[in-house]
Amino acid sequence: MSVSHPVMALWNAPPANFVTRLGQTIDVGLSQAKEAGREINIFFRDDDVSTPKDGFARLASIFLRHHVPLCAAVVPAWLDESSGIELKALFADSPELCFWHQHGWRHVNHQQAGKKSEFGSDRSLAAKSADIMKGQEIIQRVFGERAGLFFTPPWNRVDEETLETLSDHGYCAVSRSQNAKPLPPLSLPDVPVNVDLHTRKTPNAKDAAIEILHEIETGLASGYLGIMLHHHRMNSVAFDFLDAILDQLTSRHSLCFVTLADIILA
Repeated sequence: MSVSHPVMALWNAPPANFVTRLGQTIDVGLSQAKEAGREINIFFRDDDVSTPKDGFARLASIFLRHHVPLCAAVVPAWLDESSGIELKALFADSPELCFWHQHGWRHVNHQQAGKKSEFGSDRSLAAKSADIMKGQEIIQRVFGERAGLFFTPPWNRVDEETLETLSDHGYCAVSRSQNAKPLPPLSLPDVPVNVDLHTRKTPNAKDAAIEILHEIETGLASGYLGIMLHHHRMNSVAFDFLDAILDQLTSRHSLCFVTLADIILA
């Protein structure tokens, strides 16, 4: 099972000079970081993983070709034995290039009103805790030592009660969007993404391109770039742009490509 969504308007009609502007943006961000004396950590998180199909195999091939690690957020309830074997096989020759972790339980909205959340205020603590533990057991069993106790909530939303529960169950960190609320307990660091390539709702391709380039520049300048991917929302143009990002970044020196675990355990 997977979530099916239309591709963003940007990837159906990107500006003609988008890749050129990407290179210029990266240079500006790197220059600002250098002036501030900042080292730069970069990580990529792909959400809604459950099968090599619907684009994930193509995504994996890009990261493998550039030898850049990928943090794969897997929906446990969508995973079966055969798909788990197939997913791991994609990285059989370079298992260190994929860091598998938990993406909720079933990716189902339980909120009766307001923004979507699988682990929000309209569920009991017992129900949320049970789903967390069921998901953890599957991820650990399927991916073993290549998986970590890290939690990416569907839609990047989770309530305070669930954050406390994750900490109580020994999770190392949560990964959401930058400036997400509520804040987690001190025992549960947040490793946010600050660039969204595929789920923004900006209808105008030109405006979406400006937003993405601004996020990339700002992230690089800060010394921290976390890029959120959704492979099932990608068409050929989006895959080519991701390839261009990795090509541009790996051609620069002194950049550090990391996983969620690298950031927390450093």
